Amino acid sequence: MASETRRRLSATPAGNAIIINFYPYKRTWISKVGFVLATDAICSLYEALATRSTFFYYNGWRWWYSALAYLVIVPILVMNRNITRKLVERGQGG
Repeated sequence: MASETRRRLSATPAGNAIIINFYPYKRTWISKVGFVLATDAICSLYEALATRSTFFYYNGWRWWYSALAYLVIVPILVMNRNITRKLVERGQGG
């Protein structure tokens, strides 16, 4: 039971790190929107496959709820990274 819980909890932080590292920070807004849409598609596909393989299950949730949520979550992750970087730089510069 404990190993199953650790396996399930480990998927999200690793995915977030990948998203943050590959985000096109210095590209055009079109590249950024394309990245968010591609990430949304990949995460939604992963989630669909995970539910079929019993990695996790939906209890009243629909896959398209997640697809819409990822469109909000990915920009929030990027904003969080940018705010954190600015706070760290401000703390080191003073």
